Amino acid sequence: MPGDDHEIELDPNVELIRSVYAHWAQGDFSRGESLAEDIEFVTASPEIRTYHGREGMWKGWHDFLTAWENFRIELTGVSKVGPGVYLVETALQGRGKESGVPIGGAGTNVVAVHDGHIARFEIHWDRAGAASAARDLAEASDYS
Repeated sequence: MPGDDHEIELDPNVELIRSVYAHWAQGDFSRGESLAEDIEFVTASPEIRTYHGREGMWKGWHDFLTAWENFRIELTGVSKVGPGVYLVETALQGRGKESGVPIGGAGTNVVAVHDGHIARFEIHWDRAGAASAARDLAEASDYS
């Protein structure tokens, strides 16, 4: 059954996802060996933007991260939605560069893995929107 704890622990894609998020938790967004060359990187808020390829993902991260100081994203949970598609719960922290206001909260990402690489990564601020996007992605394609 999707989301089963035992299944998640044995899933090599989950280990890949955890490894990537471990680097991001340290503020290291530079590693690319775990990303598919043709990765799609989607930011769903404040506006939907899609970046293509590793270079596009770096541009997307740059565009997103320029608003923050000391931004960190920590994985707090993973659930499998369908073949190769995962809902990733996160804890976020940072400080607005212009305002200086600290932020902290939860986010939810959609991650798709294909052939041992992350093929799609979506940033969502609300869990319901992320869960809907993950279900749609799982129904529309087979990332396994």
